[in-house]
Parts: sequence; structure tokens; C-alpha cells
Amino acid sequence: MNWLLLVLGFGGLAGLVGGETADGDSDQGLIGDERKDLSDPTKGPDLLNGTPNADLIDADSGNDTVNGHRGSDNLKGGAGEDDLRGGNGDDTLYGGAGDDKVKGNAGLDLLYGGDGLDQPRGGIGNDTLYGGAGNDSAWGEAGDDVVYGGDGNDRLQGDGNVKSKATLGNDTLFGGVGDDTLLGGLGNDSLDGGTDNDNLFGQDGKDILFGRSGNDKILGNADTDTIFGGEGNDSLFGDDKKDSLQSNHGQDVIYGGGGSDFIDGFGQADLIYGDDSVALASGAADTLLGNNGNDSIYGGEGNDSLVGDAGDDFLVGGLDNDFLGGGIGADIMYGGLNNDTLAGHLGSDSLYGGSGADSLYGGQDDDVLFGGSGNDTLRLSKGDTVTGGEGADEFVSGNWYTDDTNLNTSNSYATITDFNSTEGDEIIVEIPSNPADGNYTLSVAENPAGSGTYDVSLTQTGGGSTTVVAKVTGGGAGLSTASDGNVKLVKQ
Repeated sequence: MNWLLLVLGFGGLAGLVGGETADGDSDQGLIGDERKDLSDPTKGPDLLNGTPNADLIDADSGNDTVNGHRGSDNLKGGAGEDDLRGGNGDDTLYGGAGDDKVKGNAGLDLLYGGDGLDQPRGGIGNDTLYGGAGNDSAWGEAGDDVVYGGDGNDRLQGDGNVKSKATLGNDTLFGGVGDDTLLGGLGNDSLDGGTDNDNLFGQDGKDILFGRSGNDKILGNADTDTIFGGEGNDSLFGDDKKDSLQSNHGQDVIYGGGGSDFIDGFGQADLIYGDDSVALASGAADTLLGNNGNDSIYGGEGNDSLVGDAGDDFLVGGLDNDFLGGGIGADIMYGGLNNDTLAGHLGSDSLYGGSGADSLYGGQDDDVLFGGSGNDTLRLSKGDTVTGGEGADEFVSGNWYTDDTNLNTSNSYATITDFNSTEGDEIIVEIPSNPADGNYTLSVAENPAGSGTYDVSLTQTGGGSTTVVAKVTGGGAGLSTASDGNVKLVKQ
């Protein structure tokens, strides 16, 4: 028959082996069937060894060492700097006051560090660790563990599937191997998911979160956070405030949230949502969405799609063939290298194609378009100022002018600053294939005479009204509406 061994240690040395019982206010050591009285009026350090059975040991005050050995043990260190070791079995260990070392070893263990600078270690098995008050270092080790840091500046680490939570203080949490869940709590915390698929929550404070390898979900939550996705296909959430989010390798989804964020989509094809943010992508074909606010978005390498949405946005396509959409607001867009498409939409936008054969659409309002080098297509609307740059450029005027509200109004035309017939520039004026108000003819005239400025005009046949579609302020002498000329009327 196995006994439950109860030991109350108050100083001296107690060696406990066998199926006997000790209690009272003095130390009593039992070895086999021998009973010894080791009474000492002081409460000093104890060395207490349990049995292979289920032991209950309360060491009380002093710097104690308690070994539970095998069996499901309940060990209490009491006050002092204690070293509690549960051994095999499902153990419950209480460090108590003082700087304690608490180790569960194999089994489903429940470890409490208590007050002080404690070091709970779960060992093998699915363990639950509580650091308690003080600056603790807790390791879940192997198994599916739950680790709570408690108050103080804690360091929490686990190998296996870990659920780790820090409360008060500036904490450091390591997930290690396995699918981990780390919660930072109050304070400026550092969370490291380690390998596999992790969930990291920064909570309050200025947190630093590392997803590492695996497909991670990382939320910075309140305050200014720094988030690194690492390898794998990650989801990063910045929340409000001024956050920094970097995806690294993998196909990631990044939400900047509110605040002026910095977003780096480094690696493979990413989908990025910013809000009043700075977004940077590099490596592959990325999609970056600015949302509300004044966003700065950089495409980097790859065929990227950048959309500023609402706000006055700054978009840079970078390398390869990119799409840049300004959305609502006064946007500035640079296509960069290769063949880019830039669309301003609403607001007075500035579009710069860069090198390559670019397509620029100013959209509504008075825009500035600059094609740069390469054979560019620049679509005009009234009030735009357009420069083709080097290469054989096409200046395309859409059929906005067929609306009666645009006819014979001041500044209802676009301005072309550098028409160059020797480079092969052309002006294309588009009209509907069957215009309801009749056909049109094109004409070119210097206005005023001798000024070097030429009007490209559209006139309704049969004595109808004339509308200036574009004013050419540079190179207009080479304009021609002849059948083989460089000013053409095209029906859509």
C-alpha cells in the first residue's frame, strides 16, 4: 500500500524515502522503516526528497531544495530561494516568496513561481506556468504549454505549442517550436513566435513582434509597434498609432490600420493595406492599398499594384511593370523603370512615368503629366498640363469635350508643352463612333499669330461650335491634320 507522504520542513535536513508519514513543527526524516528526529528551532535550508509515490511536501521558509521524484507531487517551497523539482508525474509546485527555481519535468505540471525572480520550467508534457510577481524567466519546454508571466519584466519561452501571456512589465516571450499563442499584456514587450504557425498579440505598450518561420498572425494592438512577419505567409495587423510592419519572405497580407505606418512588403507577392502610412514592397508582384489618409507606397521589384485611395498619396512603382492608382486626393506618382500605368482619378494629381513605355491618365481636375523617356501614352482631360518627354509619345484627348458643359468654356482644354514631330509624337482626338450632335472636323492654328502657341480645335460640321481641345506651347509648328499628319481624329 502506498502512502501520501506529508513533510513539513523547518530547518535541518530531511531525507524521505518509503511509505511513511512525517508532520509536526519539526523536521522529521524517514528512510525506509527508520524514524529519525532532526528537530531544529531555526527555519533554515532543507533538502527534501520525496518517494516514487504521490508526495505532499511543504518546506516552509529557508532556501530549500525539494525533489518530488516520481508520482504526482504537491511541493511548496515557502519563503526563501527554493529549488523545486517535480520529477515524473503530474505535479503542482509553488515556489512562494523569494527567487525560486521550479521545474516540472515529465507530466502535466502546474507551476507557480510566486513573488521574486522566479524560473519556472515545465519540462516534458503539457504544462501551465505562472511566474507571479517579480522579473521571472519561464520556459514551457516540450509539450503544449500555457505560460503566464504575471507582474514584472518577464522572459517567457516554450518549445512545443505554447500559449504565453505577460501582464505587467516589459516582457520577452519566445514561442519556440510549435504553434504558439503569445500575448504581451501591459508594458513594452518583445514577442518571438519561433518556428511553425504562431499567433502574437502585442496588447498595450510599444511592442516588437517577430513571427519567424511559419504562417503567423500578428497583431500589434495599442501604441506604436514594430512587426516582422518572417518566413511564411503571414498576416500582420498594425492597428492605430504609428506602426512599422515588415513581411520579409512569403506571400503576406499586411494591414497598417490607422496612424502613419511604415510598411515593407519585402519578399514574395504581398497584399498591403495602409491608412495614412508608408508602404514598401520588394521582390515580387505586390498589391499595396493605401486606404484613407496620406500614404507613401513604394512598389520595389516585381509587377506591383499600388492604390492610394483617399488622401494625398505618394506612390512609387519602382522596378518592373507597375500599376499606380491615386484615388481621391492630390496624389504624386512615379512609375519608375519599365512600362507603367498611372491613373490619377479625382484630385489635382502629378504623374511621372519615368523610363519605359508608360500610360498616364490624369482623371478629373487639373493634373500634371510627364511621360519621361520611352514611347508614352498620355490621356488628357481639360485643365491638364502634359509633357511627353523623350520618345514617340501619343497625346490622347478623350470625348469629354462632347459634353455641352465643356464647349466654349474657359480653360476647357489641355496644355501640351513639348510636341516633337521629329520624334514621332502624335495627338489623337477621340469622338464617339456615332455622335448625337453630328460630325466633327479638326483644325490647327497659331493663336495668337506669331506666339508659337497652337490651338488644336474640334468644330461641329455645318457651322457648329468650335472647341479648343489642346493648346500646344512647344513644337507646334510641326502639327498637321493631313491624312498622313500627326493630329488625328479617331472614332471610338
